[in-house]
Amino acid sequence: MQSTSVEVYSLHTFLICLIILFVIKAYQSNYSGKFFSFKNPWLLLSIALALGFANHMTTLLILPGIAYLYFSKFQFNKSALINLFLMIASFIGLLIVFYFYLPLRAAQQPAINWGNTTDLDKILRHISGKQYQVWIFSSIEASKKQLSYFINNFPAEFTVLLIPAVMGLFSSFKYSKKIAVFFLICFTSTVLYSINYDISDIDSYFLLAYISVGYFSFLGVIKIFRLIKVESQKIKVTAALSSLLLIVHFGFTFSNVNQSGNYIYQDYTKALINSVPKNSIILSYQWDYFVSASYYFQNVEGFRKDVAVIDKELLRRSWYFNQLEHNHQFLLKGVAKEVELFKKALVPFESDEPFNSNLLESLYQQIIIGIITSNIDAHAVFIAPELVDNEMQQGQLKLPQGYFLVPDLFLYRVVKEKKYFPASDVNFKIRMPQEKDKYVLNIQSFVASMLSRRALYELQNNYPERAKIYAEKIVSNFPDYGLPPGLADILK
Repeated sequence: MQSTSVEVYSLHTFLICLIILFVIKAYQSNYSGKFFSFKNPWLLLSIALALGFANHMTTLLILPGIAYLYFSKFQFNKSALINLFLMIASFIGLLIVFYFYLPLRAAQQPAINWGNTTDLDKILRHISGKQYQVWIFSSIEASKKQLSYFINNFPAEFTVLLIPAVMGLFSSFKYSKKIAVFFLICFTSTVLYSINYDISDIDSYFLLAYISVGYFSFLGVIKIFRLIKVESQKIKVTAALSSLLLIVHFGFTFSNVNQSGNYIYQDYTKALINSVPKNSIILSYQWDYFVSASYYFQNVEGFRKDVAVIDKELLRRSWYFNQLEHNHQFLLKGVAKEVELFKKALVPFESDEPFNSNLLESLYQQIIIGIITSNIDAHAVFIAPELVDNEMQQGQLKLPQGYFLVPDLFLYRVVKEKKYFPASDVNFKIRMPQEKDKYVLNIQSFVASMLSRRALYELQNNYPERAKIYAEKIVSNFPDYGLPPGLADILK
């Protein structure tokens, strides 16, 4: 799935494979010339590692295996340590050059300025993934959950290719024991680290483990080749068996991986943004479904750039206010004082120093409410359903007295009058993919539930014909979604 994901991991896969190529070449070489020569495979390995770390920090998971191969070859002596020092110096020097791009680009105030890496502290927080570290080593329960997921999902990643993988695992100790141990170390370090990361999209963190198993699958094919006794048939039989395994694996996995007919994120994001008036404000944290997609459609395609999409969770980060202010100058004018106080209170939090959690939470909520109240007279303000169903239901976020929520097509509109507000017609089209993963099912639930709430709102305000339109849209587009009893009756 990583090859069809709009993320860093398809490039990460390539770079990890490049690093593996260079470390094996370096291990097998007898190079004895100058270190700073492109003929030196250890220098090439340092360059590949720098490229890997510049893309994603999980490149560090391959380091234990590299250390094993390096010291297996050279042992712990002066020459080996000097060579290692030169490798590390080359790696760090090149990595600094790559990272120096970050402050240069951030200073230009791009539309997407993640981390606002304008000084050393922000750069270090950004490249270390500081804001994500709260989910690492969070609990034993999380580790058990992720390990269980890895074990249960593992057969589906390889299907019939597990047969040569098992053969290759055992035969590798006969033909290339130390390289086999290298891949076992890579597999183990990856799994042990990744199961301690409590996130939903954990698959990409297991990539090195999968690549390691892929190596054993290849060695299994070599084992098959060597088992064939008739020399004239070795290549033909091995090629035929390998092709058969790949074709069967392709048949098992293609439908899940194929995204060529998946338009749901495009359709959902554009329909949602198109449902609001010009210069509206949307508060949401549907990152995987809508918010991240809006970054692309608004900033690359120029689609409805007038709409201010605010990620409610990113409002907890000091750098995000700079990005919002740059993209929508009107947005934060009414909460300038609260933002400054919040950013000041965030300094110890973002620096791992003692901080006032009550003050941070209070200012955070003041900013959210302030954005709504200071803009509502000039801009339509909308809140996504997840905020209403979670934070507002639990009392963590409250609208001021005199403000009300009206269910619209995809969102709740914040209003200052307790009267009927019309919504747009349901003339949107969301193409549903044949394979429905958890993300597709969640989008379906978001849309169907909001249409259902809008239909009930129409009934409460004595507009049964309007309610019927929304109910029919649910039935025709989302037949798996069960209508509430009140709505099911109007379709009879």
